[in-house]
Amino acid sequence: SNKDLPRNITNERVTLAHNIRLSEQFEVLLLGSSRVRRILTSGGGIRLADKQVAAPFFGERRVFNAALAGTNIYQMRRVFEHALYYHPVQELVLLLDDVMLNSNRLLGSGWNEYNYFGSPNYQTSLERALSLADVSMLKASAGILLADPLPATPVIDSRLLDVKNIWETAIGEFSRRDLYGCFEIGEEPRGELDRILALAKQNDVRVTLIASFIHPSLFEYFYRSDEGKGVRVFLSAMRDAALRHNVPAWFFSPFSPVTLGTPRTSHASADFLEKSDYSDPGHANHKIGIKLLERALKGTEQSDLLSYRLDKQSVEDVLKAIALQRQIRVHKEGIPFAEFLASHPLVAGQNCPGHRS
Repeated sequence: SNKDLPRNITNERVTLAHNIRLSEQFEVLLLGSSRVRRILTSGGGIRLADKQVAAPFFGERRVFNAALAGTNIYQMRRVFEHALYYHPVQELVLLLDDVMLNSNRLLGSGWNEYNYFGSPNYQTSLERALSLADVSMLKASAGILLADPLPATPVIDSRLLDVKNIWETAIGEFSRRDLYGCFEIGEEPRGELDRILALAKQNDVRVTLIASFIHPSLFEYFYRSDEGKGVRVFLSAMRDAALRHNVPAWFFSPFSPVTLGTPRTSHASADFLEKSDYSDPGHANHKIGIKLLERALKGTEQSDLLSYRLDKQSVEDVLKAIALQRQIRVHKEGIPFAEFLASHPLVAGQNCPGHRS
């Protein structure tokens, strides 16, 4: 429930536009879904990144984390436009989800176009203030916008958690139509990605694309549904855009050594923040996030990450490498929750309108 979330995550579709507008000036924008939330911080509710943590990658420039849970690529374009109007953005790191490009991905509850600069209905200062006056969220919104510093994420007793159930439920959730249950990347989301990259070029913003890093259990769930066709479509869309706009695009194998071991949750292990780990199948912690940035932005080789430059390698070559890694992992180390994946298979298009089993 909302009461269990960090305050600036609650109702973030209402507050993100205001957070950006009211923020101290920043020069670097991190853009993506909830998967980018912890890429530079262990406390996922912080919008302005800690300068000491960000300095190795961005120097003295301020970094704003515009993570928006469950976002689609259209919303990311609107957030980018909004940030460009209010701040001297010089660099953009876009953590690109495959589901973010799904044509069936929804805007989500609380999204109002008129909160973002560029909308024909963009509000006056008074109208923006009144938009926060919904009785059901007034108290929370005021706390989100005004509170500083932010409280830590509540700690939950690990003895109350069933990690196996949490992970299996999370994997199964991806069968929804707007995730993998009806996965299709049409012209509209491709066009929105193009618009983001063209907008960056027009404004002299340096861009790095990174495909979000998921756990092999989730990758396997999606991969098995159509023998990797959806993965190929996503990587091809990302590579094509990177080549058209001459930007670097990184993909990290879900079968990298860093993904070995038993899945845990942040609440079920006291050392979660000190090790490269996952809080659930779709969300890596900040230790892995730092590794991604070190490789993508600094060129640092990582022995526990298998990385590929999509703008430098063909999709077929990358897929061949992934297929071999997958075969080794499945037969030697195994895939966590393999029994669940076998007994609850995802079928490509199973939740598309008119699908017949």
